[in-house]
Amino acid sequence: MKRNSLRWRAITYSVILMMLVSSSCSFIVIAEATPTVVPTSTPERLTLIGGEIDPCLLVNSEEVENVLGVKVTSEAKLLDYMPSCKYISITNDQAVLLIISAITDLSIKKANQPWLKEGNVHISAVDVYERQKMVVSSSEIYKFKDLDNLGDQAFQYESSFLIISVLRNNIFYQFNGRIEYGVDYDTLKKLIKIGLERMP
Repeated sequence: MKRNSLRWRAITYSVILMMLVSSSCSFIVIAEATPTVVPTSTPERLTLIGGEIDPCLLVNSEEVENVLGVKVTSEAKLLDYMPSCKYISITNDQAVLLIISAITDLSIKKANQPWLKEGNVHISAVDVYERQKMVVSSSEIYKFKDLDNLGDQAFQYESSFLIISVLRNNIFYQFNGRIEYGVDYDTLKKLIKIGLERMP
């Protein structure tokens, strides 16, 4: 009886040991089969520095390359009174494919142009947006169209570039694309949606 009891214990321990080993193995297999979830990071909101925004920080070169499928470099530039960022193709004869501008009240004051004043008072970025909208919406040659779901207000029109103007939190943004290099309105909207996540 004692021998059977010892044998029974040995069998019991062996079975328990096999169960532990097999359950740990199956746990390992299950753990390896479970996909790892990588959290997506939300871009950091930009803040005004000295009353202005660096437009090159709204959409970086790598993001432009991912959307356009073309290698680009970026270059900060003051175009007229507008702090702007030019995205230049490395492969297409150094062509400017895209220009993003960010106009704040301070940009307008710094420009100190008579056409950006009413009397001796500088107009605001919102006023500049509204004036541009009034001009381009009054003529069919610009193919003006109001847009929804982009910032507080937005509209598109055509000149030598395709242009989408966006107003958000009293800052006026312009996204200018060259259709001959594949930058159409849909492409501009993709880039604006990236920029919107960073706009203050």
